[in-house]
Amino acid sequence: VSQKGLVIVYTGGGKGKTSAALG
Repeated sequence: VSQKGLVIVYTGGGKGKTSAALG
């Protein structure tokens, strides 16, 4: 899911949430 330079990656079946801001 990418939104306005913001990428949210869900790991562990949505158990672990890692949000990385790009740009």
